Amino acid sequence: MEMKSNHLIQAVQSRFVTLPGEELIFAQRKHWLTFATPIFMLSTMGIATSIALIIASSMFINYLFLLLPAFLLISVFILSVALRAIIEWYFNIYIITNKKIMEISYSPLSSQQINEVLLDQVKCTEIDTKTEGFLNDILDIGHVIVTFDRPTHQEEFVFDYMESPRKIEAYLEGALYDRTFQNIDTQNSLYNKDRNSPGKWTYLEDINPIGGVAT
Repeated sequence: MEMKSNHLIQAVQSRFVTLPGEELIFAQRKHWLTFATPIFMLSTMGIATSIALIIASSMFINYLFLLLPAFLLISVFILSVALRAIIEWYFNIYIITNKKIMEISYSPLSSQQINEVLLDQVKCTEIDTKTEGFLNDILDIGHVIVTFDRPTHQEEFVFDYMESPRKIEAYLEGALYDRTFQNIDTQNSLYNKDRNSPGKWTYLEDINPIGGVAT
């Protein structure tokens, strides 16, 4: 299953695959509809506003000179919001290697954030999928949720609005198990898939903070 373009994989490998022996397993952005939908809605509102201004100008001829500046203001606003949405989508990347899970997010003129989880800190991991709404179900867009336990608390790492989330779940299941947990003894039921919840799987091995396997 191809999950990353050549451009994306090269960029991720050069900047974020930095640990000794680290290999890239997965890198992907959110579905493009996450930025296209608000842009479409905003453009529709802009067109409706422009039509209302034209009608209002035809009724008040003395204010006709304000029509062009109003169109320019609306256009600049829509373009700036659209550009910001595209940039935020483009620089929001989910990454999984055999050493860590990362989310890189960037908001123009606002913030840059890297959320990182080192896999040698993981005690118990579960992967599940969640789809919200009829349209997302039809378009096969959803969330992939990775749940893991740290020594003091439980956390969730959520891949939001991914295309084909169930395929990603299956892909990550195999990739993480084969590459990250290849040193775990599978004869002792350390890898478990809940028969009552086909969408869930769990790693049951305790892994200590320095990367060794607990006994």
